[in-house]
Amino acid sequence: VLIRTEVTEIQWKPGKDLTRKTVTRKQKNKRTKQIRKLTETIKVESFFNFFHAYDPPDEEELNKMKEEEVAELETVMESEYEAAMAFKERIIPHAVAWFTGEDKDSGDEDMSD
Repeated sequence: VLIRTEVTEIQWKPGKDLTRKTVTRKQKNKRTKQIRKLTETIKVESFFNFFHAYDPPDEEELNKMKEEEVAELETVMESEYEAAMAFKERIIPHAVAWFTGEDKDSGDEDMSD
């Protein structure tokens, strides 16, 4: 049973956060016709978004949810758990060898399951 997940927040260097994008747009004032620039940071799709803290709902919150919501939550939690376990068992043990190119040949065969 999944109780919660704990993560260490990535300390991105300024301007290097792959999970956020800075967007600058122009906005024109209808009365004064002046143009000003608005800068906002938006969340973008990234591999690193997978690693987030997660606290599943407690029993009381689960009872308030509809059956479809509970089923969807279970599906999401199960798939995230399976992905995390695959990452832990298949990627991490070989990461350095894959990065350095030492494990090029055996990596293809191992991942075909």
